[in-house]
Amino acid sequence: MNKQEVESSLPFRAVKKILKKAYPFIVRLEVPDDVEKYKSLIFLDIYIDIYKLMDIMPKYEIDNFYMKYYLSATEKNIWGSSTFASFFDGAPIQERVVYFKPMVDDITKILSSVARSTAIPRELRLANDRVFDVSNFYIDKDTFRSGLPSQP
Repeated sequence: MNKQEVESSLPFRAVKKILKKAYPFIVRLEVPDDVEKYKSLIFLDIYIDIYKLMDIMPKYEIDNFYMKYYLSATEKNIWGSSTFASFFDGAPIQERVVYFKPMVDDITKILSSVARSTAIPRELRLANDRVFDVSNFYIDKDTFRSGLPSQP
C-alpha cells in the first residue's frame, strides 16, 4: 500500500476520527512517504496543539529552550518526540515520562486496535494485516498563539 491508499483506507479514517475525538489536542495524523518500509507496521506522525494538551494536563510548563529551536527549524519533522514529556519542563524527564505515559499508551493502543477491529470488514482492512503505531509526536506550528509559547 502506498501513502495515498493508506490515507484513503477505512482504518486510517477511523483511527483519525477516534483519536481526534478522544484527544482534542491532536490536530492531524500524517502517513509517512516511506509507508512501504515495514511489512507489519505503519508509523504515523501525530501533530498536537500544545495549548490544548496543557489544558488537559497542566502540570508542567512548555520547555522554552526546546521550543526556541523547534520554532527556528526549517526542516519538517525535525523536532519530534515519542513522548509528550520532551515538550515540557519543570521536573526531571523520568517524572514527566511517567506523567504522560498513560495517555501515550492509550493512543498507541487505539492505533493498533483499530486496524485489527472486527468491526472493519476484512476486505477493507490494511493489506497484510498491518497496524498503526506512533512514529513521533510533533507540535503543530500553526497552533502557536504568538511567538514563543508560554504558560497560558
